[in-house]
Amino acid sequence: MRGATVQCSHEGNPDFYGLGIRVGIYLQLTTAILAKYLRPEAAPGNLNTNAVFLLALFVALATATFSPGLGTEETVILLQLCFGFLLSVLSLLGGHVSADRPKPSKGVIRPPPVASFFRLTLNTAICAYAVWFWFIGINNSHVPGCSAYIFVVARASIFGGVRILYQVQAFVIFASLAVLLLWQLLLIFWVW
Repeated sequence: MRGATVQCSHEGNPDFYGLGIRVGIYLQLTTAILAKYLRPEAAPGNLNTNAVFLLALFVALATATFSPGLGTEETVILLQLCFGFLLSVLSLLGGHVSADRPKPSKGVIRPPPVASFFRLTLNTAICAYAVWFWFIGINNSHVPGCSAYIFVVARASIFGGVRILYQVQAFVIFASLAVLLLWQLLLIFWVW
């Protein structure tokens, strides 16, 4: 009796990264970046809109992780879309604009605004997920015997140098954000 053949093709889920979804995400990113530089006064509201958009994307990713059929490639694509927002529009610190922060009085430490704290928490959660995925989760979602590729500048195996690059990126950003989040939590509870 012959061994079972490995099924390496994957249908994929167009609801996650189909053409319409990607075009919508790219347009949202592009308009947010343009608004940030061309109309900085609109940036605070735009940050909140993009945070909600990013939250929906992250919830879809986290929910799909625990359902059968999510492939390694799909997870990588969704993580890249999340990091596109995180690294361009939202920033790692949860806010890009000074209008988002209250002006402190002399000698008074004020807690961060709720929206900025929410964005920082969301960014930290996404980076925590990325750390888990690149170190542990990728091994659970991969079909043994099949290769998985990503296009960074050229075609590269997800399990080669690209994985190491993303492991380092995810860990460094997560560690930085975790420290910032703890600092903000201390400020909140210290002031209250």
